[in-house]
Amino acid sequence: MKKPYDKVFVFHGCDYKVGTTMTAQAAAELAAECRKDLRVLFLCLNGRESTSYCREAVNSIQTIKMKVDNRLLTHDELIRCCVRQKQLFVLGGASGILNHRHYSPDFAAYVLEMADQVFDLILVDSGNEIDSGLAVGALQMTENRLMVLGQNETLLSRMEALMPIYKALELRFRAYVVNRYMADDPHDARYLRKRLKLEEGDQLICVQDQYGFSRYAEMDKTTLLEYKNQEYVGGISEILMYLFEKAGIEGGVEIRSKKKLPFGKW
Repeated sequence: MKKPYDKVFVFHGCDYKVGTTMTAQAAAELAAECRKDLRVLFLCLNGRESTSYCREAVNSIQTIKMKVDNRLLTHDELIRCCVRQKQLFVLGGASGILNHRHYSPDFAAYVLEMADQVFDLILVDSGNEIDSGLAVGALQMTENRLMVLGQNETLLSRMEALMPIYKALELRFRAYVVNRYMADDPHDARYLRKRLKLEEGDQLICVQDQYGFSRYAEMDKTTLLEYKNQEYVGGISEILMYLFEKAGIEGGVEIRSKKKLPFGKW
């Protein structure tokens, strides 16, 4: 019987620049800060390195490719190639514009199998390209898939156009994260629930708009957690509560004080 990989969560964007990397990394940072008892891995399995929000140099999965291809990677080697900040471990995606074409779904599956044995919570940024072997491999490894989207019509239409492909691959999303959410938008939460045809048990999580701080985050090489916006932190906390429930992690999320933000600088 296939192992469910309950502590592996894959964030997949409906399009480029919807905030998939930012959301997944912020959730990983908050999890590692709030829960000192967990070893949290933020793993990028897509066609980009996805390290724009890390000030410190981060290794690429390219550093372990030969070991993985030959099934020689050890748990210690996986841990050592990650950049570590207390309880948070980070490993970047494929380096080079076309290098991701050299990675198969089996590569992603093997890395996740190894990671599942040494980390307590694994958050994967699978980018937005469904023709990436890394992304497909990650998405097929777990039922814990979160679709990251926005409120504008172009994004919603694109996601609907891609749904037949996801269905053909037997990839069902049970959680949707609406980034840069604005309650007064015509495509509000009520509309989105109806448009997305959410079923019982499906989750819609709205992360409030940061009013222009995304540009600063890119320049400062940090996640939006650093700017101490409590509404934004609340949205990421809601994601974490969903992840913890699905992973069977008890104890919840506790934000001890606003002074604890930012959660460390890379």
